[in-house]
Amino acid sequence: MMPKKSSSATLSTSGNVLRKTGRLERFIGIRHDLGMDTSVVVSARYRNVSGGALDKPTLFTALAKVILRQPALAVQMSSNCKFFLRLEKIDLSQVVEFVGIGVKLQDHIESHLRRGFETSSGRPLWRISLMPDNTVVFAFYHGVADGMSGQAFHRSLLGALNSLQQPVSTYTEVVSVPDDTVLLPNLEKMANLSLSFSAWRHETWENFAPASLQPRGSAWTGNPVVKTPNRDMRARLLHWAPQDTRQMLELCRSHGTTLTGLLGAVAVAVLSKLLAGDPSFQKMETIAIGTPVSLRRFVDVPKDDTVGVFVSVLETFHRIVKVDGDPAQLPWLHFFTWSEAVKYSSSLQKDLEYSLCKVGMIKYLFGRIEQFYKMQPGTKRMATLDISNLGPLKIPDTVSNDPAKGCVWTVEEMDFAQGDGTLGGAMKLNVVSAPSGTLGVAVTWARDSVTDILGEAFAVGMKEAIEEVISSSAAAAKD
Repeated sequence: MMPKKSSSATLSTSGNVLRKTGRLERFIGIRHDLGMDTSVVVSARYRNVSGGALDKPTLFTALAKVILRQPALAVQMSSNCKFFLRLEKIDLSQVVEFVGIGVKLQDHIESHLRRGFETSSGRPLWRISLMPDNTVVFAFYHGVADGMSGQAFHRSLLGALNSLQQPVSTYTEVVSVPDDTVLLPNLEKMANLSLSFSAWRHETWENFAPASLQPRGSAWTGNPVVKTPNRDMRARLLHWAPQDTRQMLELCRSHGTTLTGLLGAVAVAVLSKLLAGDPSFQKMETIAIGTPVSLRRFVDVPKDDTVGVFVSVLETFHRIVKVDGDPAQLPWLHFFTWSEAVKYSSSLQKDLEYSLCKVGMIKYLFGRIEQFYKMQPGTKRMATLDISNLGPLKIPDTVSNDPAKGCVWTVEEMDFAQGDGTLGGAMKLNVVSAPSGTLGVAVTWARDSVTDILGEAFAVGMKEAIEEVISSSAAAAKD
């Protein structure tokens, strides 16, 4: 099966301006172009109910459908990050990589986190890798899409795959982008981002006052922001089977919290134990958690199907758990409380609307975004840890889980990771769950944000501590 004749993706700088970028899109785009951010990655392992492989004709034909459905996949950004430009054509052979046998998904995701994108080029702001086990790795530029967009992409791809007449025998490598392509308006045109005077004063203090005078002054946040942008990311992928995920969710409901709340409380427990002997940690009182939150609830877009940038972040501070005796001899559960999980999730829920103010504050940089970023090297990090939970991938309405009703493809396992190691939290928990119920948590960090020894120990500790929570609840239920 030979593809139709291929040609390079093209970008015209005249007549192809779709719209101006919004402040949030520009804020993220400039961070990337300064080398302080790389990519966001959302991967999904697809399964054919007949056991077939996801081959090139099938993938390319489905991708063509997805690109036409998601206009944000057919754009480039101008060199000054001020405009989105329509690509005239996309050559899939330039953005899709077929990975050979023997490459581990974890290592491959790390490689994506260490690479950014070329803006003002003829290529789109995303790339795909197809692993031998049908895992599709979708890496993309954060200035055009947020983490939820990664889910929207896979939801669109799953729908496209199941709409194809099998088997696919012919395909094209080049997708022509319609002249009438329209991008959704930017966030600033879709939501009220105005700040009250008290909110403006609070955000100004948080962003520009000396760290020692802020709440994060007493928080342990890893090493300071490096002076040279660091793209050397690490990733450790953790997974839980559907039955364990169900048990975690049931425990969360019974205690009046969420999965994000549970993960935050476990992270506080793990760090409290691991760092108890660190002199720099002993001087501090809290752990600072940055939690990205989706703003799609505040705008009129299909929540699960839209590729775009609709995200903010909330900060919370959590008391370090200090104990008498040797912490190394104590179980993880000794440092964990459900009350901490409830407090964390309740705080996020209470401040959801305030997260709009965080984005609104970008206006008061008065266009000096690059200067703002250049002030950061050498300063204290904003957070110890970022926890980003995409939630479950929802099966499209057009797709049935029943093979008898035409379902050919489904998704078995997913992973999610981000590459903003220079300015982001010292470590990250990136969370997503597949329709199968499998939970994926990627622990990521950048070299120099924390030591590799701590990063590895934190990943192991999260796995062990969550399993302790599950096993202890099972034991309590038997009693």
